[in-house]
This record gives sequence, C-alpha cells and structure tokens, in this order.
Amino acid sequence: MDKVVGEDGIRISDWLSAMVNAHVDVAKDPYVFDLNVNQATYKFVNLLLRAGKGEATFLFLAQPAIKSYASAWNNSQGLYGNNLQYDDKKPERWQLMNSYIQSYANKAKEVIDAIQDEKQRDQYTEKLKNIIEEKDVDWNSIFDK
Repeated sequence: MDKVVGEDGIRISDWLSAMVNAHVDVAKDPYVFDLNVNQATYKFVNLLLRAGKGEATFLFLAQPAIKSYASAWNNSQGLYGNNLQYDDKKPERWQLMNSYIQSYANKAKEVIDAIQDEKQRDQYTEKLKNIIEEKDVDWNSIFDK
C-alpha cells in the first residue's frame, strides 16, 4: 500500500484524483456509473486503486456478475424496487448475498454434474459443499435437486 506508481505505470494518486473528479462531475458527465463505481463497489474500487491495480480495477468491475450484484445491492436500499424477502432474524443485505451465492452455486453444480470422471466430480462436489457451508447457505436446496 506504499507504492507510488501502480502496475499499469500510472501514479496511484492520479487514479484516486480521477475518482474524486468523476464523482464531482457526475451531474454533467455520469461516466462513473458506466464504470460500475457506485455505493456497492466504491470501497473495493478504492482498495484496488490504492493497491496499485489501476485499469485492472475497472476490468474487474465490468464483469456481469459484479454489475448484477451491485445493481441489486443499490436497489435494496430504497423503498421502491426492493424485491427481497424479509426475515426478522437476518439483515436484508445478508439475504441478498445469500441469494447470489445460491444462484452461483447452482451454476457451479451444473458444471460439476457435466464432468465425466466420477472421482473428479466427487472432489469438486465436496469442495463446493465446503464453500457453501462456510457461507451459511442451505446446500440441501442445491444438492437435493
């Protein structure tokens, strides 16, 4: 975190300055939203830029899964457009994260099921179960299908 120049050869302070300018000028040129820098991702952008990742930060944020998650995260804060189910025991954001983990675990399970080698398929299944249990997601809903 003590670097002056990032991995892309641009000074880290220049990237941070560009982010400040982007947020100041958001009314006349909202390109910062095209970069997927918003309330859900700003802390990560700041961390990655300070770590010297530079342009790679915005390539990372451009992934469809991150864009989708950030959009849902931001929508969960308002009164309108919030389609999360409420549970008195769990905060709303936890439910959002849980739903994303579960949807990607379902996709991972589909890929694992397509593996021909039974031993390898069992190894990957066990790894996926461990990850899911660590994240406190109901793995029965994924593996009992």
